[in-house]
Amino acid sequence: MKIAQKQQLEFVKLIRNDEISELPNVVIVSQLIVGLSDKDNVFFLDLLTSIQMNLLNPSVSEYHLLQIDNSLDSDIMSLLFSNKIKIRHIGKEINRSIFLKYCNEYLKDRTVLYLNQPDVYFDNTLILASTIQYGECVKIYKRLSMVKPFDCERGQGSISEGIIFKTNSQEPFMVNEGDPDWTKQLIIPMTAKIFKTHNCKLAEQINGWFLSDPSQLVYSNLHIPNNQKVLVTKREGVKKE
Repeated sequence: MKIAQKQQLEFVKLIRNDEISELPNVVIVSQLIVGLSDKDNVFFLDLLTSIQMNLLNPSVSEYHLLQIDNSLDSDIMSLLFSNKIKIRHIGKEINRSIFLKYCNEYLKDRTVLYLNQPDVYFDNTLILASTIQYGECVKIYKRLSMVKPFDCERGQGSISEGIIFKTNSQEPFMVNEGDPDWTKQLIIPMTAKIFKTHNCKLAEQINGWFLSDPSQLVYSNLHIPNNQKVLVTKREGVKKE
């Protein structure tokens, strides 16, 4: 039996045994950044497609995008089920302090899924997020195939791309104003340290799929607010400004 088939069988057994009885109503939080000259690039379309796939997922109740400005709002809101989308303009790249404060203020008692980039989409296994307990988190890695068994500790690479956890209004995150202004790349590992447990079993069961070929991605300094670095593809031959 193929690994993908075996995983789906285990998934169905959980539903039959009433171990899963409701949708998790996951709130995805991320930030979409592309250069203005890169809007027609294949990778930008991959990002929008991944957002769209998640909006179609019944386990996703809302998709929050903390944007630098309103330059991409029309593209984002043209997607199907855009009523699930919440856009907030924060004027800069998201960091750990901004993210945790946002959870404390707007995402009380919710199941939150943070993505470093909105280039990951989830299949029906996301319903397993309903089994996450307070005090534990699940790290998400981009999956390229189901050919081999998934290694929870190593993931698809050395860096996790997302993290799922439950917030508790009675225990808001402590945000030390004296902490360095951590970049978005450190949000996941720094947030994971708050939780006592990393549920490796769920990390192996929840599939976060990646549309783009990572071998085609490079960093480039395109003109966007605050001179942020954005990810573009070699395929389109995008020129640096």
